Amino acid sequence: MSIPTGAWGRNCTVALLLVIVGCAPMPRVMVPYDSPHQWPADRPQIRLEGTITLNRLYRSEQWFFFQNTAQTSAPDAEYLRPYGITFAADDIVIADPDRSRVSRIAPDGKSTFSPPDLFLVPIEVAVCNGGIAVADAEAGTVTVLDDSLQHVVREEAGFERPTGLACLGGRIYVAETTGHRITVIEDDGTRWSTGSRGDGPGLFNYPTMMSILPRDNELAIIDSMNFRVQVLDLTTLAHHRSFGGLGDAPGDMPRPKGLALDSRGDLWITDAYLDQVSVYSTDGAYLISIGVSGSDLFNFPAGAASHPDGRIVIVDSLSRRLHVFRRLPQPTGSDR
Repeated sequence: MSIPTGAWGRNCTVALLLVIVGCAPMPRVMVPYDSPHQWPADRPQIRLEGTITLNRLYRSEQWFFFQNTAQTSAPDAEYLRPYGITFAADDIVIADPDRSRVSRIAPDGKSTFSPPDLFLVPIEVAVCNGGIAVADAEAGTVTVLDDSLQHVVREEAGFERPTGLACLGGRIYVAETTGHRITVIEDDGTRWSTGSRGDGPGLFNYPTMMSILPRDNELAIIDSMNFRVQVLDLTTLAHHRSFGGLGDAPGDMPRPKGLALDSRGDLWITDAYLDQVSVYSTDGAYLISIGVSGSDLFNFPAGAASHPDGRIVIVDSLSRRLHVFRRLPQPTGSDR
C-alpha cells in the first residue's frame, strides 16, 4: 500500500492515527454511570471542576485552570486537535498533531510554542531528564526539547510510529505502534525492545499510550487493538498482568486512547468509542466510569494527565477542550 505524501497525505496520516491511537456546567460531583443519585462508599469520588476551551484566541489575567472559575479559554492559543498532555511542574504541555506543534501553558496563562516546522505529527509528550520528550508519529522520532520548547536537546530516530512515551531517570520508554513493541532508550543512547504482534501476554497489537506505576515498579501500556491494558515490569519489561476487553459496557475498552495514574494510585483510561473515562485500580479492578456515548461531556477523549495535588486533566480532542477533574477524600470507612 502506498503512503500519500504532501499536505493531503499528512491529513490522512493524522486521521489514521486518531483512529488507532488516532458553556460548561458549574462544578459538580460526578455520579457513577449506574447510580444517578448517590456514590457507593467503595468507589472513587470525583468532582468536575470545569472546562478549558482551546479553540479560539482569548486573553485574560485570570485563567480558569488555577483560578477556580467555571469556564474560560486558554490565552494565546488556537488548537486544532489537542491530543497528548502532561504536567511539567504546574504547567501543562499539549501535543497538537493537526497543528504540528507542542505548547506549554503556565499557571498565569502564558503560552509557549515549539518552533514552526519542527514536527510533523506530534502525538504525545512526557517530562524527562533535561526537558520535554515529544513522540512524532509520522517522522518516527522522539525529540527532547528544553523546558522552553525552543531548542532540541536530543533526538532519536528510526521508530515505527512512536506514540506512547514515559520517562524515568535517564530512560525513555517508547511505544512503537506499528512495530507492535516497546522500546527502551537508555541514557547512553543504547536501545532494546520487547514484544511483537499478537494477543498473548507480552505481545501487542498497536500499543499506544503508557504510564509508569512507581509504587510497584511497573509500566502500564494501552494495547489498543487487543482492547486491553498490559502491565509490565519497569526494569525488565516482563509481563505481569493484563485487564480490559472488547465491549460497549462501562469499563470496556473498544477504543482506549490515553491513561494516567492519579494521586491515589488509580488508573484513568479514556475511550473514544464510548466517549467516557473509566477508573481502574492498578491490579485491574474496575471502579467507575464517567461519561457515556452520546452525552455532551466528551467528544473523543484522548490524552490524560495527573497532578500530585489531585487534579486530573482529560483532553476532549474533537471539542478542543480540557476537562479538569479532582479526586475527593473518600467517606469515612471507605477502602478507596
